[in-house]
Formats: sequence, C-alpha cells, structure tokens
Amino acid sequence: MELQQIESLRSRIEILDNIDGHVGTYISKLWVQKNILRQTDEEIKEIAAQIKKEENAGETTVTPAGPDIELPPEEPPAPPRNPEEDNTLTQ
Repeated sequence: MELQQIESLRSRIEILDNIDGHVGTYISKLWVQKNILRQTDEEIKEIAAQIKKEENAGETTVTPAGPDIELPPEEPPAPPRNPEEDNTLTQ
C-alpha cells in the first residue's frame, strides 16, 4: 500500500471513530461504508460475507454495538455482606 493510501485510510478510520456514536441515529451504516470508507457495493457485500463467516467460525473478538444490536444487561454488583447475618463467617 502506498504511503498516501495509508494516510487516507488512517484519516477515514479517525473520522469513523469520531462519528461512531451517531451511526444508526443520524447516519446509516451503509452511508458510512459508501461515503467515509469509500466501499463499493461489491466490497460491502464481500465484507459482510467475511464478517458473517468469521462470526460463525467464532473468530471475531469484538462485538459491534449499535442500535440494532442488543447487548445483555450487566449484572448488578452484589450487595455488601452483613457479618451479623452471615453464618458462614462464624465457626
């Protein structure tokens, strides 16, 4: 990859990082792929197929979050233990 291409890609990825919170709310994922990442329709299809294949093979390490993806709720922290009520602490 040429230095100019690398810089262009780096710049587009920085833009993507800055607008990530707005994707799905103010702009669509498809718009980002076409206008920020400059992907063609064919590239978009190929990348989607690659991502699906990686997900099915368990190769992905990052779960994307967005308005169409519902993440499981976080477990609330356990309440502090009261030593007077806890029989496991006394012998």
